[in-house]
Amino acid sequence: MNKYKVKHIVSFEAKFLLVAFVLSLIYELGHSPLYNFVDAPTLGRKLYYIFHCSLRDLAPFLFGYHLVALLLKNWLWIYGGTNWKKIGLFTFFAFIYTVASEMYHVHILKSWSFKESMPIVPILEIGLTPFLQNLILAPLSAVILNYFESRKQKLIL
Repeated sequence: MNKYKVKHIVSFEAKFLLVAFVLSLIYELGHSPLYNFVDAPTLGRKLYYIFHCSLRDLAPFLFGYHLVALLLKNWLWIYGGTNWKKIGLFTFFAFIYTVASEMYHVHILKSWSFKESMPIVPILEIGLTPFLQNLILAPLSAVILNYFESRKQKLIL
């Protein structure tokens, strides 16, 4: 692999993580009132939990994206136009990771809990907002990355 390709992949990974983190942070701010940690005694502690959760939310993005990259044998599969089949596969893998992680953390580790106001997904007994999170954020991140890459290419031409 040549230096240019490695540099391009590293640059992409940084952009990908930034977009995923910002989307996750916004989502966490939105649904944090449905978690018990929102009752933490200090604002600093609440912000720590939101920031921590946003960082943890990068795992499904990375898992889904890299699994699709391995299947397609193309690390930069997201570029070159919006391909809904690839984005759907990415979303599916990120969603499966999220559901498995939620079930593990809620039912086995009991490392977080919900307020009474959190709608619960029947059978799985996990929160609705984390259940929906990567069904919304994974395709949105892919579209945002593709949009900015296509704008950059137009500026170069």
